[in-house]
Amino acid sequence: MNVLSSIKNKFMRVPPDYEQLSARLGTFAPFDAARARIFRYRKQYGVNLGSMFCLEPWIATIIYDEYAEHNPEAEGDLVECMGQCSAEKMQAHWATWLQRADFEHMASMGINAVRLPVGYWILGHGFAAEKYHSHAKTYNRALYYVGRIIAWADEFDIGVLVDIHA
Repeated sequence: MNVLSSIKNKFMRVPPDYEQLSARLGTFAPFDAARARIFRYRKQYGVNLGSMFCLEPWIATIIYDEYAEHNPEAEGDLVECMGQCSAEKMQAHWATWLQRADFEHMASMGINAVRLPVGYWILGHGFAAEKYHSHAKTYNRALYYVGRIIAWADEFDIGVLVDIHA
């Protein structure tokens, strides 16, 4: 047993199906090393895509407003407040927070890089811990939306830094 397998077995509650996780991201153009070097070393003009996947009340105020009486401080608290509706409400958020036109607009302004903060819990079962474990199903479609963001950014030559934010 290699070290990675040992760590995976120790810390993951349910062994994930990596092929299934990868399939949820969607398909992308083949890796192009020359293009990757250009993206890596060009001068970066970037923005943060906050609250797409790590919802924070000072950015995504509208989605938090509905649960103001419970005073959710972070996404985990918010998902707890949503209860059985959490998957539906989170998917509605992911589907509408950013659109292809936003990437077209960013590119027209000279933006060539974005930071996409994500939480480890978007990987779902096997990765979701603590309060996210009971809501792992909420995040079953999250990787689809990560893939959609990456594909739109790629279409407009915008690099994406996926940041494990939490």
